[in-house]
Amino acid sequence: MDFYLPNSLANRRDLFLQEVANRLNELKEQSIVDIESLSSNELFSTIIYNAIKESLTIHENEKREYLKNAVINTALEINITDELQLRFISVISSLTQSHIQLLKLFEERDVSKIKSYESLFALCEFPGNKDEFRMFCHDLLSHSLINISVDFDDFEDVAASTKIIADQSEEEAPYIRITSIGYEFLRYIGT
Repeated sequence: MDFYLPNSLANRRDLFLQEVANRLNELKEQSIVDIESLSSNELFSTIIYNAIKESLTIHENEKREYLKNAVINTALEINITDELQLRFISVISSLTQSHIQLLKLFEERDVSKIKSYESLFALCEFPGNKDEFRMFCHDLLSHSLINISVDFDDFEDVAASTKIIADQSEEEAPYIRITSIGYEFLRYIGT
């Protein structure tokens, strides 16, 4: 039985491969990457294979760009563990563009002093509603890209925590932070 790949999916795959090949050729011309050595690089082979599969599921140009950057960063032997690189390929596919924009915003603005979803929501100017915003934050949390303290205040229209917090030090206060894995992810998908 022959497998039929719809034209739109074949086009996505071909476009992705062409974009990666073009960038690798640019790096080869600058003597930054040895393309011949990539053919025997097991990690690169695994990453490009998984990236091709994921490229079929991605219709947004920005996310395809992140995927391409990830492949290129693997070719450049970025200092990120093999396991994280493999995991990040699937994370690119599982997150929406809004997730990644939110994570980048957390990096650009110092959100570590913010103590509530209400304040964070106002700062981010998120296009969705509060429930969507909280869901997106928890998605980032579930991928270990951010950390949210248990006493981070919820939205005002949600039942308040019964926790009594007295005289907290700065380190014990409610917080939201990008994790080291979150920073690694942003570095991996960046140029």
